[in-house]
Amino acid sequence: YLGQYFARINLTPNCVLQLEHPLGKPAYAVSYKTQRKIDNMRGGDKPNILVEGHYHYSGYLFRRNVHAICCPSFQGPTKFSKRLGLESDNGGFIIEIKVNDDGHIIEFTPRFFPFYTLVEHDY
Repeated sequence: YLGQYFARINLTPNCVLQLEHPLGKPAYAVSYKTQRKIDNMRGGDKPNILVEGHYHYSGYLFRRNVHAICCPSFQGPTKFSKRLGLESDNGGFIIEIKVNDDGHIIEFTPRFFPFYTLVEHDY
């Protein structure tokens, strides 16, 4: 257990993975909130990799030297999400990371595996 909403993991001495479960509603564009979060990070405090959940959208972007993953969901639609008119991407990522001898990222390969068939009422 790394924390309910936030965790920082040192994958190497020069590669930090930050996991977040933010608060709020999704934005008009899939990557908007993640992009703005990266734009507002201080230069010396940015993680190398940011993984965000909560919005249930799938996406990858590279901005300000941060590899960012917007995590999809394994949850099917609920009565609440239907009432709000929210759809979610379902599936998961497998990420391959190559680092140099100093532990800096030299290759980052995210692969998304969508789930199209969901188990009814599986939430």
